[in-house]
Amino acid sequence: MREILRKLSLFAIILAASIVVLLVLAKTVEKNGEGSSLANSSDTAVNKFSISASPASVAAGSEVSIFVVGVFSCEGELSISLDGRPVPYDAAGDEARAKIRPDFGESRVVAKKGACSDYAKVDAFLPDCGEGQQKACVAADGCDGAQKCRNGKWAACYKNPRVCVPDSTVACSLNSCSFGARRCNACGTGYGSCINQY
Repeated sequence: MREILRKLSLFAIILAASIVVLLVLAKTVEKNGEGSSLANSSDTAVNKFSISASPASVAAGSEVSIFVVGVFSCEGELSISLDGRPVPYDAAGDEARAKIRPDFGESRVVAKKGACSDYAKVDAFLPDCGEGQQKACVAADGCDGAQKCRNGKWAACYKNPRVCVPDSTVACSLNSCSFGARRCNACGTGYGSCINQY
């Protein structure tokens, strides 16, 4: 009986020691997790500082809007530059905005604030046309249309608006004594000349 009690006591001591070790390990893992979480939150705060350009591709000399967000996440004074030249900006809350007009080629817009920095690329191309310019074109279905210049490039060809149902007819007067009909063209953009149908 004494031997059994001795073995049970030994088992209880080993069990208690194991529980203590497990508790210590659990606390260590918890602390490491908190540290990792803090490090990640710090990294996230730094990563919140970013710059973007809209649009990122424009005709040379056209206006581009610059947006910097996460200004409060970094210490120091904010600076924005275009290819190394300072750019004036307006700051409001956690954001800053600026306008630039890049020259032909690829430009780099850089935002810096203390240890934080980010950049955006802007591609400025030579324009094919003047903004708002318009020219006649032929759409994919062969109908007449118009193209408008947007951001230095010709937009897709849009068909002229329909004014009648293709192949429909309307009555017309040939002279004071006879009448005829005008037929709507295949594109629906207008009627042909008045023809005597009799």
